[in-house]
Amino acid sequence: MSNNQLAPCWEFQPYLAEADVQHLLSEIASVLDQLYYHQHVLDSNWSKGVRAYDWVRNHLIQNESSIPGLEMLSKGLNYVLALNKVPLQFSKDCIDNPK
Repeated sequence: MSNNQLAPCWEFQPYLAEADVQHLLSEIASVLDQLYYHQHVLDSNWSKGVRAYDWVRNHLIQNESSIPGLEMLSKGLNYVLALNKVPLQFSKDCIDNPK
């Protein structure tokens, strides 16, 4: 299954309103945009990835009350968030072959 075959989440989960999903994604993109401006000569791909993951996690924790529908269900390294009561978690697994 290729990415262009996937339906937007709001088409099969009505609680994930398109506007709320787009707002959440915009918040995440805004954080990730800042990574470019905070690079260090000693950065590796691993350190950039860890920083990106943690910056997003910290941003969501700090802005939980101002992002519509967002609730942080757990705030640890394997954090789980809910958008309009739908639990979500980031994963590095392949969508065709999850672990």
